[in-house]
Amino acid sequence: MSEITGRCLCGGVSYQAKGPTVFVACHCRDCRYVSGGAPASILVAQTNGFALLSGADLIQSYTVAGESGHKVMREFCRSCGTPLFERLEILEPDAMLIKVGTVDNQDDLRVEATAWTKSAPAWATVDEHTELFEKNPADEFVGQLLASKAG
Repeated sequence: MSEITGRCLCGGVSYQAKGPTVFVACHCRDCRYVSGGAPASILVAQTNGFALLSGADLIQSYTVAGESGHKVMREFCRSCGTPLFERLEILEPDAMLIKVGTVDNQDDLRVEATAWTKSAPAWATVDEHTELFEKNPADEFVGQLLASKAG
């Protein structure tokens, strides 16, 4: 997808992202906490194509250390609680994560990679037709996929 738009549930925060994205389903324990189940549905997007259109004052963040020791900042709307974005210290400043549930048009999206398969609960469905990673996808994999989509 070359351009996406999205918003939180109350509409207070809206954004636009231009450029290629990679759809990752993540089964890590932290993502399952913040998604309310498994997996978390995430679009990896290039930071330089991202623009916050409204609601900067409504964004609240929560930062933790991931398994790698690097910071993971999760951003959500303080008004309605919608999870919006994640910023991973290990990917900055090049890429950020957008929660798929906030994307306006989801019809053309397809999961391309599944992360943290080793953490998926027994009841979760893991799509065997995607690239599978026991932990995080290699940065090289994501970078190559974004570059190939950019043409």
